[in-house]
Amino acid sequence: MDMTIMAKRLRQDWFRRYVDNPQSFRQGTRMPDAWPGEDDKSLLDDVLDGRKQTQIQAVWNYLSDGPRARTPAGVVTGSLELIPTFEPILYRNFIEGAGPRAIGVGYPEQLSLAFDANDLRLALIWQGAFIDASKHWVNRGSGFQGPAGQKVLQLPAGTTFAALADGDATWPGAPAKEQGFQFRGYRLSKEGRPTFRYSLGTTQVEDFPSVVVAGPKASLLRKFTVTADKPPSDLYLRAAVGSAIAPLDGGWYDVDGQLRVRIAGGTAVVRSSGGKQELIVHVEFQGAKAQISQEYDW
Repeated sequence: MDMTIMAKRLRQDWFRRYVDNPQSFRQGTRMPDAWPGEDDKSLLDDVLDGRKQTQIQAVWNYLSDGPRARTPAGVVTGSLELIPTFEPILYRNFIEGAGPRAIGVGYPEQLSLAFDANDLRLALIWQGAFIDASKHWVNRGSGFQGPAGQKVLQLPAGTTFAALADGDATWPGAPAKEQGFQFRGYRLSKEGRPTFRYSLGTTQVEDFPSVVVAGPKASLLRKFTVTADKPPSDLYLRAAVGSAIAPLDGGWYDVDGQLRVRIAGGTAVVRSSGGKQELIVHVEFQGAKAQISQEYDW
């Protein structure tokens, strides 16, 4: 039986009544009574506060995803899904789309990212489940592992920052190391949230991603702190690349209809380059420091 089409074949109200008490619909049915009893108490008291009706609703929500529904945890043997609960989980390994020096970060708020420590860029962002570590933690552990969640966005290749002659100069395609960048590792807050650190000459960058929760929706906020004893005048941030970038209300920019980004602490400019559009920001220093933030919503 293909359970992915169940939500199309059945009405939700009928489904809820049936699974609550299948024997009342068909005496002698072989379907087990998963939620016995007349009250709202479930046998699984550690799932969704032990409430029967809430658990039944969760099953229906899962079935409503149809073919997009992920395989439930525990069904596939051999998987080692890393599940952040109270604090982030960091996963340093070969991640598909983020390179051999990838640093994956899974946040308890059900958002994840992969930072490319070679090119000093945010390579991937996604929602839902974090990652399955079985490919790397079982047997020889070779190969690249992709994200376990959904709404995976591949962000543009190339460094986040670059030194440009002016705002019309082409964004460099050379590897970060050839441009003079150096990865300085990362620092963890007391909550286990990383700040990535890298430098270009004597200019230091701290790149702190965090999750912003507004009601049922969460977005990713990236705060950059750039410091230099002799602030450069030629430093730019590239916030987005796409076929079409359009301004929206509230300071947002739409990128190819898949991603919205918003910049604070600098003036964003949309420009054309190499058949694409780019959203770039000139880094303006106040004394020896510049602070810019970028929010991602997708």
